[in-house]
Amino acid sequence: MADVLIAGNVGKRIVLASQVDMSTFNSTDTDYELIDFADESIGLSRDELTSRLADSDRNQSYLQYGNSNVNGDINTELIFGMFDETLLESLLFSAWTTDVLKNGTTKNYLSVEKGFTDVAKYFRYTGCLVNTLDLDVRPNAIVTARFGLVGKSEASVEATSIAPSAAVNATSGSDPIDSFSGTVTVGGSSSSLATQISLKIDNKLQDAFAIGSRLKQGIIPGVCRVSGTLSLLFNDTTEYDKFVAGTESSLSFVLSDGTNTYTFSIPSIYYFGETPKGSGQEGPVVHNLPFVAKKNTSLGATISVTRA
Repeated sequence: MADVLIAGNVGKRIVLASQVDMSTFNSTDTDYELIDFADESIGLSRDELTSRLADSDRNQSYLQYGNSNVNGDINTELIFGMFDETLLESLLFSAWTTDVLKNGTTKNYLSVEKGFTDVAKYFRYTGCLVNTLDLDVRPNAIVTARFGLVGKSEASVEATSIAPSAAVNATSGSDPIDSFSGTVTVGGSSSSLATQISLKIDNKLQDAFAIGSRLKQGIIPGVCRVSGTLSLLFNDTTEYDKFVAGTESSLSFVLSDGTNTYTFSIPSIYYFGETPKGSGQEGPVVHNLPFVAKKNTSLGATISVTRA
């Protein structure tokens, strides 16, 4: 019996590039970037339309496809430079200016190709935007990131892949960023008590469908919501008092691979809990502080990322 060629996870890959408009897959761009990732769920889905009319023989008499959609996640680890001009610019609806990226209003569409090299099958997606980012920073761990994408359509399935740009990939770091070189500033003061930062950026993207087509006619952004949870080893009520009083605080943290850094700055946050809680007989008390950010007038945005 002949050996059957089956796709293995070791052969998976994703390449990304910017896209001029929502509809046309960018197959000619020379700046495709090959990214590192752990797993992904990007794919085509279709709604199911069934009739509510009764059939006397109890069979389904009508079945049809509804709207087509593209969405899914890319789960990865934070690597300096790897996602800057693709996933991060699309997420924050903006472009880097003197190595600073702030949330804005410009749609940065992406062409995405995911492939399985050992069976030579490559799935291409047009009009992709990053809807969400979940960033997780904790002690003794690599910083993880989950990017949630939405797109217009699956353009094609190809037998040949798009070649990534060696020059573009050369600008990226090679090692994931961990928390050992990180620093945290809370309320304007350096803190050595942070045990976890969970950050979520959500663009609240909505699909726009119209009569006459199964494909979405647009992707409409909502308010950029920045939220998360700051966890601190509990030793005083400085930040808790701000929650009780309803006063503003701030949060920034620096992440480094030993050479390069990202600084995430959220200058206007409000806490929405919680009272410190004791649990069990051993271990430290960890104070969880859920927060939501608002636009900072000095920054002119809600969040900024600075690379150096």
